[in-house]
Amino acid sequence: MPIYTLCPNYVNHSCEDNDDFVDILLSFCQTNGRKIAFDEKDCVIEAYRKKVRNKENLNTWLKFLTMKSSNYEVVSMEVEINNDEYTRLMISVSSSTFDRNLTCESKTDYLEFREIISKEEIKLIDKDELRDSFKNSELK
Repeated sequence: MPIYTLCPNYVNHSCEDNDDFVDILLSFCQTNGRKIAFDEKDCVIEAYRKKVRNKENLNTWLKFLTMKSSNYEVVSMEVEINNDEYTRLMISVSSSTFDRNLTCESKTDYLEFREIISKEEIKLIDKDELRDSFKNSELK
């Protein structure tokens, strides 16, 4: 099953939207083959902690997610990235996974990185596309 890199803006949105929190984020905590990509230096988790406003939902999600190592995959990145450069961090993590799925709140957040996203063959997925994809996979 696929591995997803979730950008901090998307996680922030999902922690504030009860439907997305339950239907999307918590689905990664179940045994269904879906995984989240983290980096070995915990830059992604730190980015979430800095960016996400609803700390209670974020902490709940991370607690359940990390209870089973089958819910996530740790990747090593080849480039060093400043932890405050969230967009570059997510592109780097995503390009280090096999599936190269990068989920964002809005694709416009990544417009200036269109060339590298194309070069790295990253599949950029916005929140609505992910929601639709998850709903369609549940119907099968």
